[in-house]
Amino acid sequence: VPLSSEVAVLTRSGGLMGLNEVLTVEADGDLMLDREGQVKTGLADESVVQALRDTFNSPEWKALAPKYGRQFPDAFAYTIAAGGKTVTTYDGAENPEPLAAVLRELLDLLQAAGNGAGES
Repeated sequence: VPLSSEVAVLTRSGGLMGLNEVLTVEADGDLMLDREGQVKTGLADESVVQALRDTFNSPEWKALAPKYGRQFPDAFAYTIAAGGKTVTTYDGAENPEPLAAVLRELLDLLQAAGNGAGES
C-alpha cells in the first residue's frame, strides 16, 4: 500500500463566526490551512509529524470512538481524519488520550499555519 502524503486532516467548524477551516498535514511537514477559501501554508517540525504518525498507527488511536461530546451553540466542532479513521469531537468534550494530545498538537499547527507568511 503506497504511503499517502497526508498524515492528517483537521477540520474545525462553528464558533461565533461560523468559520470553516481545514488543516492538512503532509508527510514532509508541509501545512496547508484553507480558511474559507483563503489558503495559508506553513511547515511542521519533522519530529512533530513523526510523533503524530506514530500515534495514528497506535492501537489506542484505532480504538477511539468515531465521536465524543456534542455540538453547542458558538462552540467549535473538530474532525480529524488520520490513520484510516475519522474522529469528531467538540469544545467541552471529555477527550480520551490520544485524542486530546493529537487535537492540541493539530490546533498548534493550525495556529502556526494561520500566522504564517505563506499566502498562495
